[in-house]
Amino acid sequence: MVNRRKVINVESREFWLIHKAQDEVRSLCSKCGEETDWLTPEQAIVVTGLNARQIFRRVENGRFHFKENAFGFLFVCAESLSLRER
Repeated sequence: MVNRRKVINVESREFWLIHKAQDEVRSLCSKCGEETDWLTPEQAIVVTGLNARQIFRRVENGRFHFKENAFGFLFVCAESLSLRER
């Protein structure tokens, strides 16, 4: 009887592609007074390394600046993300 062994190698790669909504790319933030990029919550997660709950908590308590568009989508001020460590 011959024992046969099959070895299967699996390689996985992951990358993130972040798209910005055309009308939300860059505009003035009324809170910090800076012209800034506006990120979706998912983009803010990637940029900061925080989880979704942490992002929304910081939005609710005012640490991250935000705006909503006409459809109710949330966008986070990129400038306020960079101020989070200060």
